Amino acid sequence: MYHQAFKCQVTGATSVTPLAAPKPAVWCEDNPSKCVKGAKQMIYWNQKTGNNIVTSGYDLARQPRSPAYNQKLGFADGAQNDIFAGPPSYGKPTTTAAPPRPTTTAAPTPTKPADDELEVVCVTRTKAKRSEATHLARMHRRRAELNF
Repeated sequence: MYHQAFKCQVTGATSVTPLAAPKPAVWCEDNPSKCVKGAKQMIYWNQKTGNNIVTSGYDLARQPRSPAYNQKLGFADGAQNDIFAGPPSYGKPTTTAAPPRPTTTAAPTPTKPADDELEVVCVTRTKAKRSEATHLARMHRRRAELNF
């Protein structure tokens, strides 16, 4: 099983609404009314134990059903705005605790997000993934230099 954990620091948040308890997704390609609304659990499938979804048969494209994070299981494209335990409730803006990231060069002082902006900074929790993320950042920077 593969899971990539992230540790995130959120700044500029003004809502204090908690996340809802996630539920297992269900196959709903053929009947969208069966889709689980709200927060959904990570998909555990084809494991020796701990599966939270069982599939059989074929999808509408006549391919064997294979769960994925897409509309067939009710995961819509874009931001997951339905994961909260109610409408926004506003309190004092918060920042989640995260250790400061070490820097080796001077970095510009970040600007404070506007009142209607939310900033999320995430880092992976494993060295292998950090180096992969660093490699991807270098690759994207190089592509930008070459005007791709």
